[in-house]
Amino acid sequence: MSRLATIGECMIELSQDVKQSSSHYRMSYGGDSLNVALYCARWGGQVDYVTAIGDDGFSRNMCADWALENIGVGSVQKMPNRQSGLYIIETDKYGERDFTYWRDNAPARDMFEGKDSAALLQNLHGFSHLYFSGITLSLFSKHSLAVFLDFLVAYKRGGGRLVFDLNYRPARWESADKARDTIAPFMPHIDIALPSQDDEDLLYGKSTPEHIIERYIKLGVSEIVVKCSAKGCVLWHEGDTKHIAANIIETPVDTTAAGDGFNGGYLAARLSGKNPVQAVGYGQKTASLVIGYSGAIVPRSNWPADYKINSTLKGGGLA
Repeated sequence: MSRLATIGECMIELSQDVKQSSSHYRMSYGGDSLNVALYCARWGGQVDYVTAIGDDGFSRNMCADWALENIGVGSVQKMPNRQSGLYIIETDKYGERDFTYWRDNAPARDMFEGKDSAALLQNLHGFSHLYFSGITLSLFSKHSLAVFLDFLVAYKRGGGRLVFDLNYRPARWESADKARDTIAPFMPHIDIALPSQDDEDLLYGKSTPEHIIERYIKLGVSEIVVKCSAKGCVLWHEGDTKHIAANIIETPVDTTAAGDGFNGGYLAARLSGKNPVQAVGYGQKTASLVIGYSGAIVPRSNWPADYKINSTLKGGGLA
């Protein structure tokens, strides 16, 4: 059976509660890789989360909540005397967001360091698909990046498939040049790319979805979805390009994690045997729901009961 693992960092999240006042914040948690895992799991996808957290109460509570979401937590490292990072989301009247981070000593930075890293990496060979992002790569030291890249090469030799979203956040990088240089060695190993046009334009210069797709094709990527916000997305698969319109939301509350929600819905559908066009529909349904709430995570009580992929589908996996 296809099973996905997402790799990265989850932080404590403070988000403006726009229904209260600009000075009122709601505490939750979030992080792009965790958001993808959670929304994949809510659709019924088989998924684990791979990260490192502290031993403080906030970290323990986060991990317990992930398990309640049916996310596998067997690969979550718990580091003594460490605390998970924190970020604050501020949103404008259009639902667009700005982030401030406190994460320099976050435990996830060290998940590929130390005595437990070899066992963690060995365990990852048991997953059919791995998801990581530019934010994941921004976490690591030069040594950890080398360890991770060497592992991914071996993982691919064993038949594993890699899913990637650029998710470029300038505040997470020393410079754009540093981001490009760090990300470049990983790109030729990607099987499925799920980038947002805004991120691609920010890091590589203004372009079109078609040019972005062409760049990924030249790197050997076999399945590409360029997310274009309100304009929908452009899908490329098996030589065929399709423009797919978005589900329009007139006034988003908060666009945080819209792309992550899309990725989670898309991957859950593909893991269940849906074709890429069908999977885009699940991704768009998720993103449309996510932007109606403050913060990265839609409360469980507000998740529609019928948002489940048909569990009777057989086989398929990610093509």
